[in-house]
Formats: sequence, structure tokens, C-alpha cells
Amino acid sequence: MKAQRSGIIHNVSSGVGITGFPGIHGYASTKGAIESLTRTLALEFAPYGITVNLMHPPLTNTRSATPLGIPAQAMADPAQVGRSLARQIRSTKPVIAADFRTAVYLFFAYRYPLMLGRLFARLAERSRENK
Repeated sequence: MKAQRSGIIHNVSSGVGITGFPGIHGYASTKGAIESLTRTLALEFAPYGITVNLMHPPLTNTRSATPLGIPAQAMADPAQVGRSLARQIRSTKPVIAADFRTAVYLFFAYRYPLMLGRLFARLAERSRENK
């Protein structure tokens, strides 16, 4: 990429890397590290014409998301998420959201991370209690 003076590197992040979430500190901290790494690499590789950005899928209905206690109907279909992100594979925006709802969430998450982290932790706890 440096030799051809162009390229795009996409890193996949998660909203919990911005806001945190109880019970998944390992996952959340690695996603937070990806956020920081991506911003740093974007600065380092920009002079070579290489874009480094973040792709943010919504909360997706996967086996790893099941223990969070969030109702399946509140999560996105994995195949649809994949198609949505694939359509944006050539994007050079710094942050790529899979859909409009995720873009709105990210707008607020980057500005009010602790507030959103607390909100979603409470909502997940209520959901687990109602099961």
C-alpha cells in the first residue's frame, strides 16, 4: 500500500469499546484499544494515501451476544449486517456505521460515553430481570 500510495484498512470495533459494558471488560477493552489503534494508524498512514478506519456493526444476534441479556429482537441479523458493511467496503470515512440507527448511537456514544454505558447497562439488567 505504501508503494502504490493508496489503500484502505478497515478495523471492526464495537460500541462497548466506547461506552463500556458490565461483565465483558476483556472484550470492551480490546475494542477500546482498536479505536485508539485505528486513530493512530490513520494519522501515521495518511501521508502514504492509506486510509485506516473503523467499521461499527450494530449489536448483532450472535452466540457471543447471548449472555448480555439483550432480547434477540433488539439485535440485528448477522447476514444483513455483513451485507450492509460489505456495501461500504470502499468507504474512506473515519467511522463507518452499518445502518442509520448505529450511526445515531455512535454520534451520542462518542460524545457521552459514560452516560450511554450506564443507560445500556441498566436496560440490559432490566431485560435479564424480566426473563
